[in-house]
Amino acid sequence: FGLEEVAYSQKPHAAGKRIGGVSFRLGNPVVFGQDVLLYNIDIRWCSGNGLSMGDERWTRKYSSCSNNGLSGINGSISKNIILNGNTTNFNGWRALMGGRNGWFVGAVKMHYAVDHLVTHHTSIGNLVTGFWYDIHCKNIHMEDGVFLFNTKGVFWELSTGPFFGKRLLIGNSILKSSGIETTSGAFNCSGVGHAILEDSIIYTDSAQDVVSLQWYQRKDTHARKEKIYPGLNLIKDSVILGGPNSSWLVHKMNGIDVLGDSGNRDTPLYPMFSVRLSHNLYYHPTKPDVFAFLSKDWQWKSLDITQWQQSPFDSRSSWHDPHFTHPQRGIYTLKQNSPLQSRSNELPLYEMQQETYSAMRAFFEWAEWNPQAVNQVDANVDLAR
Repeated sequence: FGLEEVAYSQKPHAAGKRIGGVSFRLGNPVVFGQDVLLYNIDIRWCSGNGLSMGDERWTRKYSSCSNNGLSGINGSISKNIILNGNTTNFNGWRALMGGRNGWFVGAVKMHYAVDHLVTHHTSIGNLVTGFWYDIHCKNIHMEDGVFLFNTKGVFWELSTGPFFGKRLLIGNSILKSSGIETTSGAFNCSGVGHAILEDSIIYTDSAQDVVSLQWYQRKDTHARKEKIYPGLNLIKDSVILGGPNSSWLVHKMNGIDVLGDSGNRDTPLYPMFSVRLSHNLYYHPTKPDVFAFLSKDWQWKSLDITQWQQSPFDSRSSWHDPHFTHPQRGIYTLKQNSPLQSRSNELPLYEMQQETYSAMRAFFEWAEWNPQAVNQVDANVDLAR
């Protein structure tokens, strides 16, 4: 089955934002679809998800699922999927209306995903998580992606893996967290067996952590469906940068009591969880102690860069200002004095265009997103130059 150069759109209602129609639905856990090609498809302004997909052998290229009420793309029980050159911008306005834009919806959200290849994906200005592989996902490869100004950036959760990410730009998370959500990061890897992220840039200037790596013994319904063993979570050759308002640069958590779990660490699984960061560049402009981990005596330990470099979690990393042009505005090109000049062909350097920035601002205003919560979306766009 194939579709090429098709546009599907409802029209937004400026006042009440209540939109008729339903999602564009080709395959889902009820109505499966196999051997599907979508090329240059544009799906906008659905009240729910833009595209619900499932089953096997989907290829989706150079298409957009933007401005939808919930997810741009939602998938469950999918295998052998290629997503190349797609865009999911400005989704989640209906999730915001219902207070479900924290832990429930993603611009792209996948469950039970196996053998996925995601390349050259753009996810900007969503009022939900930018890209979320959630529960029981295996063999996930993401490369050359841009995830900016979403409530959270990229989230890998409760899955055997392995996950592999390369040249991902994850920045400018806009969710003001509270309670359990303070453990979230712009990049969050939670309850995952094996995961590797390399040659990437991770930044936030919200109250969240920049990177959160965590594993704990979950006992909820999702966790009972499959035994997931902890493994290696590795970040290497990447830039981990905080803004003045951000929390930890790296937050390593092992064995916290959440979601009704016992928090009992007397299990042979916990020592199997290994966090390693290697050959990264770190920087925070205002805080010295920006690395944190939960010790075996259940005490939070905070470390500065020297202590972190001497810990078993890090090897051969450095502390320098990367001198990006204007990360608060989504411009990740390098200034002439950047220590990353020699790596300019290896990192996801990116400049968010004025047209995209203005469209994002207009969407936030239309959705009545609290501008006080978006502290890195500066109304004075002239600062970008």
